[in-house]
Amino acid sequence: MGKDAQFCKLKGGGNEEPFRVPGARHLKRLGRQKVLIVWHLAFGARRFSEIREILPGISEKVLSGQLRELEGDGVLHREVTPTVPPRVGYMLSDAGEELVPVMEAMCG
Repeated sequence: MGKDAQFCKLKGGGNEEPFRVPGARHLKRLGRQKVLIVWHLAFGARRFSEIREILPGISEKVLSGQLRELEGDGVLHREVTPTVPPRVGYMLSDAGEELVPVMEAMCG
């Protein structure tokens, strides 16, 4: 998968029920921005600023809240490197990795 992958559109122009894929109902509960965050983290760990650049329509406040919620739900892991200033990276957890094939199947 490419570094700057775009989230795909659903088959059939989105008219068909997109949540027939097993486990996809969990994606519906995540919400659009969280799905995009998970999708882009599927290509590797990213820092907050990198995620913010990929998703320019989201405010820093909303993005940090979404990341905190995803971490609390066990979808991603937040890693702090003890440097000055501290470097914070986000990566998918095992549970987050399980969502990637569901998203790919919805786009297939």
